[in-house]
Amino acid sequence: MKKSQLIITILMLVILVAAAFGTRYLNVNLGAVPWYGWTALAIVLIVIGVIGLILETSRDRRDLKAATI
Repeated sequence: MKKSQLIITILMLVILVAAAFGTRYLNVNLGAVPWYGWTALAIVLIVIGVIGLILETSRDRRDLKAATI
């Protein structure tokens, strides 16, 4: 497992646990995590995915340009 994958996994777990513990006094939960915990997790995953896509694409373009010169 890459270091970045481990960090992302820990980040997702922290978000879900924080959302679950932060809403102990509200009765609106989907399982142990409120709806906005799942929403925040989905947004974080989408943002991380887009950032990874941008970084990987730029790295591939740079490698391709270096290989053709």
